[in-house]
Amino acid sequence: MGKKIGIILSVVLAIAFTFGIWQAANKKYNEVAKTTEVLQTTAYIPAGQVFTEDNINTVEIPEIMAEGLVNDMEEVIDKPVQVSLIKGQYIYPGAIGEGVGRTEGFREVYIPVDLSSSALAIAGERVNINLISNNREAPTSQVVLENARVTHCLDSNGQEITPDRKKQLGDITGLNTPIPVSIAVEVPPDKEPIIVQAASQDRLYLSKI
Repeated sequence: MGKKIGIILSVVLAIAFTFGIWQAANKKYNEVAKTTEVLQTTAYIPAGQVFTEDNINTVEIPEIMAEGLVNDMEEVIDKPVQVSLIKGQYIYPGAIGEGVGRTEGFREVYIPVDLSSSALAIAGERVNINLISNNREAPTSQVVLENARVTHCLDSNGQEITPDRKKQLGDITGLNTPIPVSIAVEVPPDKEPIIVQAASQDRLYLSKI
């Protein structure tokens, strides 16, 4: 009799233990399976540009992964991008800048460049703008603007050279390699005339900070 009671108790305990494990696992699964919406970029967004409904959308991800991410469209629409964001990146508060997309009072000037004179700078990076003299016998240079922010870096097709495309510059095959031909920079109004004139004469050379 005592042996039967012991067997029954063992079976009951085993069932209870198994049920406990199943319940804990089920709870954990529900926690992992629970999703929430966050904001994600739909294209590469250079620093200084603004968030719009065309370059971000909402996606669902596991709730445990959403901590610290932005989920409200109103928090970002028409706000400037503080740091360049790649396509498919989740938006975090530190990526949202204050104020307008372009520095107030500054002009945007496009400078024709080649691979060397571009300093391989892309949007969001900062450069010094050097003016090369037109004296071919004894050329000199001087920095006409320091710490200028790059707003665009375009290839010959007018396409933005993004960080992932920039990596292709090391492709030894040279196939589909994006070569910078025009870089846009922010300049203060007092520097605009000299930079525009020099840009029209291909006398500007960028150096990255």
